[in-house]
Formats: sequence, C-alpha cells, structure tokens
Amino acid sequence: MKTAPPLAIGKKGQNVRLAAKLTHWDIDVMSKEESDHLAEQTMTALNMIEDISEDTRGRLVRLGYTLRDLARSNTEDLLMVRDLSEEEATALAVTIQQEVDAAIEFAENSPDPDPSTLLEDVYTSLGGI
Repeated sequence: MKTAPPLAIGKKGQNVRLAAKLTHWDIDVMSKEESDHLAEQTMTALNMIEDISEDTRGRLVRLGYTLRDLARSNTEDLLMVRDLSEEEATALAVTIQQEVDAAIEFAENSPDPDPSTLLEDVYTSLGGI
C-alpha cells in the first residue's frame, strides 16, 4: 500500500513530531535508500573499532543506530543495548568521543573556520553523521 508512509508521517509530519515528543526520541523519516546508506556508513565506521565484536556492530546497525546516535551516546546510554557488555559500551563511547574530538579539531583548524558551519564540518569529517 503506497499511502501507508504518508499516513504514518501525518499531515506536515505531525504524527512524527507527536511520536518524538511522547517517546523523547529523535525520529528521522527517510527513504529505504537513505536508511541503507546510513547503515552502510555506520557499519564502515564501526568496523574500524577493534574492541567491538562483529555481532555487536551488526546489532547496533540492525537496531537503527547511526553515527550521529552513537556520537550523542555515553556509556550509560549504550548499556541499554541488549547484550552489550560494559567493556564494549565503554570502548565504543570512548572511541566515538575521540573521533568527535578529532573532527572538531579538524574543523576548527580548517583554513577558514566559519562558526556557522562548524557543526556541519564536524559531521562531514566524521563521514556524514
């Protein structure tokens, strides 16, 4: 049924906004292609973290975590992921924070740092989170 996604989103996104407000979650509406692209980016980034098992990487991607979600998470947030050990959650939180810090430093040290685009520059250097 082609009308299901527009009905779920609601007029001008009102259903999505309400769901986000009620659940305190960030809800991104995107196409299957966009979702697949984000999952691929996230898996590529997670594959560079040696302290995270392949099973955990796959689970995070299947649960819909993106690089942006992970960058916003701390160890306590990550411990809520089923079967994620404290060691894995800590390693992931530390590694992601190091990457965010490096991206911020990179963006701040660019030839023409523009405060209005700093966050966008950070996201770009992190692989588009």
